[in-house]
Amino acid sequence: MIVGCGSHQIDYKQFKMVPISKRTSRDQPESVAADNVGIILSYHRIADPGLDPWGLRVSPENFENQLSVIRKFGAPVSLRDFVSSYQTGNVPKNAVVITFDDGYSDNFTEALPLLKEFDIPSTIFVSSGFIGKPYFWWDALETIFLRPYRLPRNLTLCLDSGQAEWNLGNAVHYTREQYEKDCISCKWRGEPGSRLRIYHEVYETLWLVPFRRRLEIVSEIVQWAGYDNCDFAVCIPLSTSQIRKFDSEDLITIGAHTVNHLPLDTVNGNERNDEIFDCREKLQGIISKLVDTFAYPHGKYDHESSKLLEKYDFLCACTTEESPVNKRCNPFLLPRFAAANVGGPEFLNWLSECFAGR
Repeated sequence: MIVGCGSHQIDYKQFKMVPISKRTSRDQPESVAADNVGIILSYHRIADPGLDPWGLRVSPENFENQLSVIRKFGAPVSLRDFVSSYQTGNVPKNAVVITFDDGYSDNFTEALPLLKEFDIPSTIFVSSGFIGKPYFWWDALETIFLRPYRLPRNLTLCLDSGQAEWNLGNAVHYTREQYEKDCISCKWRGEPGSRLRIYHEVYETLWLVPFRRRLEIVSEIVQWAGYDNCDFAVCIPLSTSQIRKFDSEDLITIGAHTVNHLPLDTVNGNERNDEIFDCREKLQGIISKLVDTFAYPHGKYDHESSKLLEKYDFLCACTTEESPVNKRCNPFLLPRFAAANVGGPEFLNWLSECFAGR
């Protein structure tokens, strides 16, 4: 329960992350579908799915099967090659581009060996402010609240608007049995008073907090829960050395994803510039190469953001709008389909629908 926040009411529709299982693509008119030249896929993590509230994880086994399908039935191409030729239609039939967002360490440890096995290129969009950090803030919350573990009964967060308080009650001890039940049920926000519901309430509360203070509060929650940095080892961001090793691979391109993973339609002009160009500068300092591809965090952008990227010689930018790429697409508003954690046969059917724009 949230108390002490005055008259402020949380509008849950404003939260930017949407579970992949709830995302849908849009049917295209035949006149548009005829111009389709390929699809771009977005991934985040290659890891055991477990309880995955945002649908960000694809298991290594399913990822391997998906790459096998892409290699057999599609024509994998790099994002740069695709962008340089899609508007003329000079791309192979059933072209597929693979991208990863955020910059997780498992992209290096789990995804890279499989990408090399199937000889499939990929672009890794990295949020530079998290490089070498022990966790992404949203993963810290997920690890604390959505893993079988006993937590203190009361959580109090000090916000500018007052105090947010939760009494965990029966959710103090999150059992393995309840965890496995939640993994199966896939209920979006869980039952009132459940760990899953409390997790979402804490996440949604912190989303309203300015970013720097949000990070401080997450650190306080980590201490409250009795965790330390090694407890987040399964979901850590990429390190500097991993990014350098990534760049040494011919199949991999490093792209920019802002510094702090902020939705660009919510920041002012100066902050927007810093988010884009400080990210680019840091990544270029690591790999000593031009970084000219971009993905909008949460898929959120405004007119100024896309024009800024174009003005400063980025090659392209990717959204989370789910549709095939056609010849008419603005290269700074490229759509992508979010890959789900499914096996080969289901992935093949889904991929066929993606090509058809359904």
